Amino acid sequence: MTYTSTSNNFLVTDLNHIQLIQMPSKFTAIEVNYFRQLLQKIGFSFEQVPITSSDLTIKKIIVDFEKTVFINNEGLIGLCQILRFSRDSKIDLRFLNFSPQIKMVFSFSGLRTFFTYRKSLKKVYCQ
Repeated sequence: MTYTSTSNNFLVTDLNHIQLIQMPSKFTAIEVNYFRQLLQKIGFSFEQVPITSSDLTIKKIIVDFEKTVFINNEGLIGLCQILRFSRDSKIDLRFLNFSPQIKMVFSFSGLRTFFTYRKSLKKVYCQ
């Protein structure tokens, strides 16, 4: 199943309980809100109480940053919050294809160790 978010340029592909999300060219506060709405639409929970792994329909979320060339502090904060909620919910959150600009932002912000990424979908999908 493939569908496009009606709110922004996010493309989501469902790969048998694995969600592949292709990110837009920029990721700022506006896109963070759209991204959260999109995650809720596909079944991601932002509740404070972690849900059990047996209740999950999503097993893994792969976020592809190949087309993203700009991210600001609101985008970084949003990603940190989403990473925390995914860990609390026991959803495997992986990152794919950081552009050189995004690599630089994560490196300068000191977040590169928290947001590891892969260059190949096959490597991310099979882990």
